Amino acid sequence: MSFTLNGTGAAPVITSAATAGVAPGSPFSYQITATNSPTSFSAPGLPAGISLNTSSGLISGTSSSTGTFPVSLGATNAAGTGSLTLTITVAQSISLATALDTTGTSWTTGGDAVASGKIGDEQQSWVETTITGSGTLNFWWKV
Repeated sequence: MSFTLNGTGAAPVITSAATAGVAPGSPFSYQITATNSPTSFSAPGLPAGISLNTSSGLISGTSSSTGTFPVSLGATNAAGTGSLTLTITVAQSISLATALDTTGTSWTTGGDAVASGKIGDEQQSWVETTITGSGTLNFWWKV
């Protein structure tokens, strides 16, 4: 018995983060990730100095341009193209939310009162952040 499958499958769905940030003059790296085996990638609207490898989906480079850049990501295969708007922030200071969503950043939280709220006696709360690559992450915690 033999089977022949005909069809084009499904278009890619981009699964990578929708925000990324970097300080001006610092190296930037962002990997477009997508389902359904994309064969090529696109990213019009990148800041000057940052480029895309259209085969691998790696966006990298160094930009001295500051600002917020909406980039229209595309991941394509024979069935079609999946899209996502990536917002790249190039600034001396970026928000904690942008930093946590940026590729190369990992974070965990724990304790009894990680979310907003009061911490009672004998309770604890913590946030742990790891930054890969150059850059600075600043945040404050009000107790």
